Amino acid sequence: MRHHPGLFAAIGLIAVLAVPAFAAAPAVFDHSPPRKSGETYGVAEFRLAIPAGMTQVRGILFRVAPHLSDSRGEVSDPSLLALCADADFALMGARLDDVGMETGIGDALLRTLAVFADASGHTELEFSALYCEGYSWGGQFAYHFTVWRPERVIGLVTMKGGYHRTDPAGAAIQVPAYFFIGEHDAQYRIDNLTGIFEAHRPLGARWILAMQPNAAHEPVTDRGLLDPYFDAAITRRLPDVIPPDRVPDLIDIPEQSGWLGDRRRQFIGAWDCYDAGPDSACWFAERGIGEQWQEFVSAGAAADTIACLTGAPEWTPASVRLLPSRPNPFNPATTLAYELGAAGVVDLRIFDLRGRLVRSLVTGTSMPAGLHESTWDGRDAGGRSLPTGSYVCRLQVGNAVASSRLTLLK
Repeated sequence: MRHHPGLFAAIGLIAVLAVPAFAAAPAVFDHSPPRKSGETYGVAEFRLAIPAGMTQVRGILFRVAPHLSDSRGEVSDPSLLALCADADFALMGARLDDVGMETGIGDALLRTLAVFADASGHTELEFSALYCEGYSWGGQFAYHFTVWRPERVIGLVTMKGGYHRTDPAGAAIQVPAYFFIGEHDAQYRIDNLTGIFEAHRPLGARWILAMQPNAAHEPVTDRGLLDPYFDAAITRRLPDVIPPDRVPDLIDIPEQSGWLGDRRRQFIGAWDCYDAGPDSACWFAERGIGEQWQEFVSAGAAADTIACLTGAPEWTPASVRLLPSRPNPFNPATTLAYELGAAGVVDLRIFDLRGRLVRSLVTGTSMPAGLHESTWDGRDAGGRSLPTGSYVCRLQVGNAVASSRLTLLK
C-alpha cells in the first residue's frame, strides 16, 4: 500500500511539496474571508488548487489540519494533485481556529468558495460538494461541518479527534464516514468517536469505525487505504452531471446494498448474509472497502467472510467476487477475474473517475457459477488508447455490485 509522505506533518509544520517539473502547474488561489457582523471565529485562511487542464470541477477534496496548523501547503502535494486530477476535483487546505459552525466559520468557508469561483472562472466551485479528510481537531471541524451542511459533503474521514459534537447528527448519517481511533490514544478520544458511532449506526449511519492497532495520536497516512474510500464515495454519491449553478443532488447509498463488519471478531459479510446484528457493525459501501478495513484493524490477521446460504432465492452482494486484476498497474492490458456464486446475467464495465463509461467488456451475458476472466486492453469502445490514469472496473450481477480500481500506465 502507498503511504502519503507528508500527511498532516508535525503539528503546525506542513511542508510545501513542489510539483514535479514535468507536470503542468495547478492554478492556486488564496483567500481569508473578513468576518461579518456577529461572527466570532478568529482565523480562516484557505488555499485551493485546480489541477491543470480541468474543464469542470466535480468536487473538492478538503484536507483539514489540527487547530491553527496549516494544511494549505498540501495543495502542492503531487500525489494528492494526481488523485484530484483523476477525479476532476480541486484540492483545498486551510488554517483555522474554530470548529463551531455557530461562530460563522462554516459560512466563511462557503463565502470563500464563491470567491474562488470568481477568481478561477470555475463558477461551479461556489456550489461544489466537499470530500473532507481531517486529523484530530481538523477531523472535528470536518464532522461539525458535515452535521451542519450534510447536503454539501460527499464523504468524510475523521482521525483521532476527541471532542466531536455528540448531539444527533441528523441527515449526516447519509454521508459515508470513516472514523479512526488509535489503540494507544487517550481514552477520551476513543470514547468520543466510539460513542458517536454507536449512537448513530442503529439509525442507519453509513459509517465505519476503525481501531488502528499499536497507534496513538497520529494521523492515518496510508493512501492505499484512504484513496479507495474516496473513489467509492465519489463514484456512488456524485450524479453523472454536475450543475454549474446549484449544489449537486448527492445520491444516498441504500443501506442494504452495503457490507457489514463485526468490530470484535473482525469478520465481514454482505448485508443479507450478516448474522451478528447490523446495529453495531461497521457499514461499507462495497466489499472491497470492507476487506481493506478488515486488513487494517487486524493488521492483516483476519480474512473471515460470512458466506451466504447456497440456494438463496435472490442475488446479494456476496454472490459476486471481483478478484484483484493482474497486472495492476498495467500496460498495455490487464486480466479481470471474477467469481459468481450462482449463475447470473453479468455486466462488466470500465468507468473513469468522473463516472463516465469508457468500455463495456461484458453486457447482459448469462454465465454459470464459477470463475471467469475478461481482458481489458486499455482502450475505449471506439478502440482509442486511453491516457495514463485511474479507472474503475464495475461488476454487476442482478443487484450485486463489486468494483475495483485499475491504474493504466503509458
